[in-house]
Amino acid sequence: MAFLRIKDLVKEFPSSSGRPLRVLDGINLDVKKREFVAIFGPNGCGKTTLLKIISGFEAATNGEVQIRSAPAEKAKSYLVLQNPDESLFNWMTTRGNIEIALNDEQKIDSILENIRVGGKTLLEFSKHYPYQLSGGLKQLTVIARAMAFSPSVLLLDEPFSSLDFRTAMQMEDSLLDIWEKSKQTVLFVSHNVEEAVYLSDRIVLLSNQPTKVETIINIELPRPRRYQMRFSSSFQKIEKKVLESFCGCG
Repeated sequence: MAFLRIKDLVKEFPSSSGRPLRVLDGINLDVKKREFVAIFGPNGCGKTTLLKIISGFEAATNGEVQIRSAPAEKAKSYLVLQNPDESLFNWMTTRGNIEIALNDEQKIDSILENIRVGGKTLLEFSKHYPYQLSGGLKQLTVIARAMAFSPSVLLLDEPFSSLDFRTAMQMEDSLLDIWEKSKQTVLFVSHNVEEAVYLSDRIVLLSNQPTKVETIINIELPRPRRYQMRFSSSFQKIEKKVLESFCGCG
């Protein structure tokens, strides 16, 4: 049985024409427990809307989302947005932002120690305020807080899209380290094919609006993954397959 099940999901919005604008048009997707699934599609196709419905921030027009066979709104999921400045409290330290989710000093220390970037742990930045952190460290703080909530499903909406290439690669490795230790079920929206292939077990390709699942591609690469894998012929073959499927030129 699927851990996360999206069935016949439809989302419509009012429009100036008087006819509803259908954004999501019968999305069906089953996700296994502890699976890392990337969502990839054209700009404006409804990827963020899909995550908001799964998280309970947005109501579906029709269809259903179930987590552990229960309605999604009764399960714990956590949505990490693109811009960490929209999520962090500027008057709180890194630790303070995480304490909102968890009132256990030892567990917070464990979470902070398990998140590494550039040879340092997030614990070393526990007394820093958001304005003292880089964009990557801010986003890792948001992810750390998400882990403190122990969500059934972690939803990530292009979390590294605003970072430079080198920093984004470091954040991807940090995220994989976190996931390999926690084995959360993850849905990760990406606009970067290389990133999606590197991180995920499967890539779900969405169509233009009204959006459907176009195809699902299995990423048959071994874990754990490190950046050298990006240069392998097997990686590049999968990346080419995703691009051909997305562009319709395969």
